[in-house]
Amino acid sequence: MRTATTLLLLVAALGRPLPAQSAPTLRVFLLAGQSNMEGQGVVDLDDERDYNGGRGTLAVFLREPANAAAWPGLRAAGGAWTVRDDVFVTYRPERGPRKAGPLSVGFAVYEGRHHFGPELGIGRVLGDHFAEPVLLVKTAWGGKSLAVDFRPPSAGGEVGPCYTRMLAEYHEAVAAVATDHPGLAGHRARLDGVIWFQGWNDACDAAATRDYAQNLAHLIGDLRREFGDPELPLVVGETGNWDGEPFRAAQRLGCAAPAVVANTRFVATRRFLRPAEASPNRTHGHHWFGNGESYLRIGDSLGRAMRGAIAARTRPPIPDGEDPLRWREAIATFDAAPAEAARPVVFVGSSSILLWKTLARDMAPMPVLNRGFGGSRLFDCIYWLDALVARHDPSVVVVFAGSNDVAGDKPRPAAWVAARFHDLVARLRELGCDAPLVYIAVTPTPSRAQHLAIVQEANVLIAARCAQDPSLRFVDTAAGMVTAEGQPDPKWFVADQLHLDAPGYRYWTERVRPVVERLYAEAAK
Repeated sequence: MRTATTLLLLVAALGRPLPAQSAPTLRVFLLAGQSNMEGQGVVDLDDERDYNGGRGTLAVFLREPANAAAWPGLRAAGGAWTVRDDVFVTYRPERGPRKAGPLSVGFAVYEGRHHFGPELGIGRVLGDHFAEPVLLVKTAWGGKSLAVDFRPPSAGGEVGPCYTRMLAEYHEAVAAVATDHPGLAGHRARLDGVIWFQGWNDACDAAATRDYAQNLAHLIGDLRREFGDPELPLVVGETGNWDGEPFRAAQRLGCAAPAVVANTRFVATRRFLRPAEASPNRTHGHHWFGNGESYLRIGDSLGRAMRGAIAARTRPPIPDGEDPLRWREAIATFDAAPAEAARPVVFVGSSSILLWKTLARDMAPMPVLNRGFGGSRLFDCIYWLDALVARHDPSVVVVFAGSNDVAGDKPRPAAWVAARFHDLVARLRELGCDAPLVYIAVTPTPSRAQHLAIVQEANVLIAARCAQDPSLRFVDTAAGMVTAEGQPDPKWFVADQLHLDAPGYRYWTERVRPVVERLYAEAAK
């Protein structure tokens, strides 16, 4: 082993300085909002009068073996709550002492370790994903609105005191990292994203509801300017415990504003609301009834969305012969037409999706979003997958792509098509989208009959891939679209013998709808 002195002598002899050692990175996330970001989830309190005998607490939820298996790492074998050594929290509650330390339960608005907020699920996801340590800076105060208290500068009028305080507490927390978390001394803090979970007070006011979408877009834009990062990932959690759909729609629209839609994620949370009688705080609907499962799942979803938004900043490398950038204008057009409903079934792919004019009626009452762009290939879908699919927080994803890969004078081989399907699934999961995916078989068309063998082989390979993963479904529409002699049957196509006619789409609907319907119902649970 060489000593430090020996190394210095060697460097001196070579006439070169030692390379500077860069500081290790600390990934920082700002968590902001009102009381539900403060943390109202009940950990283990079980008084019958005030906490409904412990029904719906985090402790009770994790007593179920299936839940404990699905959420590993929250409790040690002896029952103690796990304290992570790679995720840290800094939080100054409205009242009581400032909190700073490694992530566990207890980083909530109350003293003690009997409550928690979304930070527990967020930190679990981000800590498991990143090799570097993670710091969550919580800035949240109950009963605050975006219209007044958090009002951002570009919205006009007086800047909200909580907006200013949020930034001040973030900078205070970063400046105090070495004191609050000694093990992180020497790390270079880097803000990787903002998670916003707020809305109840605005929802209670008609004018604030009317202005919420534009105020939220202003907030997102102002935070990106404040931190000097125009692509800073920003995740917004739906106020899913509010019954009024118009307000929740305003939250979605704010995230979809063209000026801020890139790297912004809206996370629908309505499905995490549990009944009052099965929760600790039966009269606190504004706080998700204190339900531990609700807060855990909300945090998990927010963390996954943030992980995906960060991944979306890095585009996949473009293979030779592919040109996804030619679709930039089409993608911009999609951005101008956001989803009308939360958690839609997103249909994505080439012209057979684009031209499915009866899609909404064929899938009703399930909400659908058509993201077909004619002439596209599988890699085009992969490259634009965040804009096309992931940012819409879909309940189910339906893909028809690959037919244009198997076309022309130089068709891609079946193995290529199957490999790109594998890449598409991997990219979707990398983007934080865990929705089930339905793949519609590559269609055997009369106009491309010369490539029939490739089509059939590609379908076999993709079907085999889907059979290995319970989150994937292969819908074999191809088998019923050939004649008794095994050739593409012209009766399913319009005059160009490439695109489906009305009977063709009815046949697709008969095959695709039952699969999507089952998956959509499961996703709503």
